[in-house]
Amino acid sequence: MLRLSIHRRSMCRFLIVTGIISSSLLNASTPSQTSQFDNSRPIEEFSPAFLGIYRKVIEIEPDIRRSAATYNVDIDLALAVCLYESGGNANLNSHAGAQGYFQVMPATFRSLGVATNIEAGVKYLSQMIERFDREDFALAAYN
Repeated sequence: MLRLSIHRRSMCRFLIVTGIISSSLLNASTPSQTSQFDNSRPIEEFSPAFLGIYRKVIEIEPDIRRSAATYNVDIDLALAVCLYESGGNANLNSHAGAQGYFQVMPATFRSLGVATNIEAGVKYLSQMIERFDREDFALAAYN
């Protein structure tokens, strides 16, 4: 049986951030152990579309990691935001005009003075974390 080997912490953070975490994906033998992600699930139990977007974000992870280190943002949080905002689609444009991996508005991109959409998204997320001093508030403000 084919098993899925994934970066457990970022996958779990993504599932929590997007609100789609399911108790069937958790290894919860006791209520206090609900944060342990079970990576022994057969690959057939995961959505092919979800696996596709996760693989795409892995391809750009070095760029996200570099920006996260520069702006002192947790890499797993930055990956989760990218997955949630665009599903790893660099060409995505929202109806409101947000663009790229991190769905940054063009005016925000220009105001941040950065070279890439990835850097813009991570820098803006960093600013929100600094402003609100809480990741959950920063995520709400990011949107």
